[in-house]
Amino acid sequence: TMFIAVIYYTFAVPLNMMKCVEDVIFPHMTFMLSFGYLVDVIWIVDIIFKSNFFMYTDEGIIVHDKEYIRKNFLANHNLPKEVITALPIDIVALIFGSRYCNILRVTKIVRAFDVFAYLKEAEKLMSEFKFGSQPMRRVLKLNFLMVLVCHWVGCFWYLIAELGEAFNFNTNWKYEDENNTSLSISHSDLGGASGYLRSVYWAIVGMSTVGYGDIIPTNDLETIFSTITILFGGLVLPAIVGGLAAYMGNLNMAVTIHKQKIGKIRSYMRKSHLEFSLIDKVLRCCEYFWS
Repeated sequence: TMFIAVIYYTFAVPLNMMKCVEDVIFPHMTFMLSFGYLVDVIWIVDIIFKSNFFMYTDEGIIVHDKEYIRKNFLANHNLPKEVITALPIDIVALIFGSRYCNILRVTKIVRAFDVFAYLKEAEKLMSEFKFGSQPMRRVLKLNFLMVLVCHWVGCFWYLIAELGEAFNFNTNWKYEDENNTSLSISHSDLGGASGYLRSVYWAIVGMSTVGYGDIIPTNDLETIFSTITILFGGLVLPAIVGGLAAYMGNLNMAVTIHKQKIGKIRSYMRKSHLEFSLIDKVLRCCEYFWS
């Protein structure tokens, strides 16, 4: 449940930032806002349980006393951060008017960075349940991170256009994109999702250094952001992909060696006439340490 909550924050926070300049009326964001409040409630309940009921071990002793549990929680967590990031502060804006203030949801950005820790835990669980091979799990993790980066960059690219309007620039990429006579695009299509899709499209094209040229920076603010994005995509992403290729190559060799060792262990145990249950436990232990 908490993993789903973190995933939601990871994708929802940049969406909130993307619309923070626009005037968004509450009824237009009912589903996203309602689901966000549900996640907030789940997180608050999790904090209450962790600070009162989640036992922990101290030098091999299980501690179940509420006072000690609370002290351990406070010692290992930043309480002000936990409270600020858990409470739906944006509801204050709804009390004073119908305009939903997206910028107040940005406090959840701290939770979004917890996704890396939860991804490690998810990878461990998949390993324990033998879901796919280790290379496949690493590739899935990398692809998820790539999608996440494109999502964040695309949302920021949309925000840059909105900031351009706020700073009174004569034009922005959104205006030029919608008024391009060679295209038939309206950012209000698909319930407003068309603008997001165009932003993510630009992020993928820009970071991959393909550069079709249909979406280009039109002012200084957009030029600065696009330059940073292209540098990031042109230098960092190929390094990540190259590192993954090298990792896969080394892993294939390591997998071969590991299988040879497992084969020798299995052969030795069978010659020793050990019980099948014991053989299975030893092999599972070897696989656990390998993963």
